[in-house]
Amino acid sequence: MNKPLISVVIPTKNSLPHLKNAIEGLRRQTYRHFELIIQDGVSTDGTLEYLSTIQDLPKIDIQSQSDSGIGQAYNRGISRCCGDYLFLAASDECLFDDTLEKLLEWFKDHPSAAVIYGGMLLVDKQGKEVARFIPEPFDLIKFMKCELFPSTAGLLNRKILGDTLFYDESLKTCPDYDFWLRMGYRFPSSAIIHRPELLMTALGDRTSMSYRAESLKQFCKDKFFILDRFLSDQANELNTEHVKAQAGILYWAANALICLEGLSPYAMELCKEAERLNLTIETPPSTFSISPLTFSLYYNGKLARWAQRIKRWLYKKTLPIHIQGNRIPWSYLVQAMINQTHTPNQISYWVKIRMKVFSGVLQVLFTNKETIQKMKLFPFSSNEFMTYYPISNLENFSVIFRNSYLPGVIFEIYELSIIELPRSL
Repeated sequence: MNKPLISVVIPTKNSLPHLKNAIEGLRRQTYRHFELIIQDGVSTDGTLEYLSTIQDLPKIDIQSQSDSGIGQAYNRGISRCCGDYLFLAASDECLFDDTLEKLLEWFKDHPSAAVIYGGMLLVDKQGKEVARFIPEPFDLIKFMKCELFPSTAGLLNRKILGDTLFYDESLKTCPDYDFWLRMGYRFPSSAIIHRPELLMTALGDRTSMSYRAESLKQFCKDKFFILDRFLSDQANELNTEHVKAQAGILYWAANALICLEGLSPYAMELCKEAERLNLTIETPPSTFSISPLTFSLYYNGKLARWAQRIKRWLYKKTLPIHIQGNRIPWSYLVQAMINQTHTPNQISYWVKIRMKVFSGVLQVLFTNKETIQKMKLFPFSSNEFMTYYPISNLENFSVIFRNSYLPGVIFEIYELSIIELPRSL
């Protein structure tokens, strides 16, 4: 039986130390029926000289020419592939020894999949673990709103993807956002498979554009353009998510900036613009009544790890409350759990929050059955914030207030109420 050929595509330009590490990962692969496609952007750091000495890989195809950006580099590499499956890698990524073999085994269980991907281990230049990225199952709406990110650690099924398999060369950044939108719209979720296993390491530093604060403004610009273009071509229900997706992009960029450089003026601007967009679609009509439904309010909760079930809440309090967060990033500080088990069909509900942030950045999570439905960021301000969120299902609904990446947020909650509306409004 013929073994499937895997094409590993690596664009590179003046990244020799990282590229050597990537090559070493390929040398150790337990699955040997692969080809390496190198698309070099006219490197001047000895990359071509190094590549010319490689003789122990099954096959290597090297081309060097100037390009317009990462999209064109990948497309040129893809055009030279002969493989049944493609692995689009970066020069700062290193596959684990059994990555290709493991991915092919997964494809045996899902032969009709368009893509199968796993997670990655983020490391520093010394190879020390920085973080683990285990992606969630793919969801087009969540991805569109930057609430979910698939991983590059995966195999693309060339035959299934067909003419979807390309990057938009006109984009300066994030051509992958465009690619996954197109793929997620064209294929059902059953064709986009994720496995919660680590498959490779990637550098979590400024080697990647994602870790450069100065790149975030262009990221937002390009993602807005991609989103607008994508939705303009879709005469369907996705268009109702347009503003939510715009706000999600801004929250994503703000969160990334805060992690990279703290609370900068631009990060504050992004947070405020995201909330302004939210309020255009998440503000109830002026005619409403306050529902008798109430919240149980708990704070100083402890978690074993992020996003797991809350183990213990130490105190119950009533409003208003003043909270000074602990020194642990992402730590849960307050949870408000609704005292209701079902939603009558003739009534719709909104949660209303009035609060003030005195220091740091507050994250507010709207959750249902421990699944995050929405995340908002509120930086410190001299003014109060008032925000709303529509509740689709009262059962197991809660609002969680927590630290952002910056620990020690200080805030006060003045009002936390339920707005009741007839569904006709």
